[in-house]
Amino acid sequence: EESLEIMQYVLDWQLSEEESIWIERNDFEFKFHLDRYKYPNRYEDIDVLEQRNAALKYLEDLDANLQNIGLNENLNDSLFPFVRQFANHDRDWFDIQPWTNVHDWLANNLASDEFKICMNKNKQWFEGDSPLLFPAE
Repeated sequence: EESLEIMQYVLDWQLSEEESIWIERNDFEFKFHLDRYKYPNRYEDIDVLEQRNAALKYLEDLDANLQNIGLNENLNDSLFPFVRQFANHDRDWFDIQPWTNVHDWLANNLASDEFKICMNKNKQWFEGDSPLLFPAE
């Protein structure tokens, strides 16, 4: 909730009702199960497959609605990292799911110049090294 408020303040971001619903579902429905799916050792009595299956409703709904919700950059940037985390936890399983729209959306985000720039890996910086600039020139 605080992260969303920070994003709204910094980006002067006004959410439509539909965008608010998707972010709320992401933050309180999907992320709840994502955390337990990825990190079951942090919780008691967690069944990983049960958590993965509980997250499916969100992904199925996202797949069915991606064309309709017209993801603007702000909403896209809010949802994409969490779907990426979910996909990467068991990529072989994720890739065979019938979510054509989610797969295309994820692939487009992963291939974007913006993603490649922000995910650029750098060696550890030490005092005396040349400064690292973002974005890289």
